[in-house]
Amino acid sequence: MKKTLLFFVILSALVGLGLWQIARLQEKNELIGNITAQLRVPAVDYNSGDLSKYKYRRVSISAKLLSEKVIFYYRLNNNVPGYELLVPAVLSDGKCLLVDLGWQSQKSHPKLPDQEIVLEGVLAELYGPVIMSPNNSLPDNIWFDLDVKTIENHIGVSCAPYLLVLYSPGALIVGKNDFSIDLTNVPNNHLSYAITWFLLAGAWVVVSVFYMKRKK
Repeated sequence: MKKTLLFFVILSALVGLGLWQIARLQEKNELIGNITAQLRVPAVDYNSGDLSKYKYRRVSISAKLLSEKVIFYYRLNNNVPGYELLVPAVLSDGKCLLVDLGWQSQKSHPKLPDQEIVLEGVLAELYGPVIMSPNNSLPDNIWFDLDVKTIENHIGVSCAPYLLVLYSPGALIVGKNDFSIDLTNVPNNHLSYAITWFLLAGAWVVVSVFYMKRKK
């Protein structure tokens, strides 16, 4: 009786994990589709309000860059180590968010305007640290994760959890790419994860049946 119960508990867990990955696959496909659709529509002007309404949309904002608070976010670009150049920007309504000026192979501060300017880009969600990510080296201003609370402590200003990825060619953009970060390149391996869990469930059934027959 106990062995039968154990068999069904493990089988249910494996199948459940496979179904969960299928659900995550559908969510991720919807997210990618939403991002792709939003990138096709014209830019909208942002004056004030809830930034979350503009997530993954092209927006035009007026902001003042805090050039003395530049953040160097370590990132590989085609397996070449370098830094995503991020600078806090204070919007006309007082909100603050990070602006992605692009990727560069060396740490260098570009000359940024002191006055309020108009920026156009795509508003992306700012994600925090992931498992096994290295600790930020704040004394060297080298970042491996973009935890909002850590950023706020570093720049001394309350910051919204969003990143404006510039897309219009201009003097502010570092590098040659229109998009330094490909917002549509969202990791989506949930189908392979689901297949793996279902295969493990099938293997568990085969092994269990073989064991029970041998036992008899």
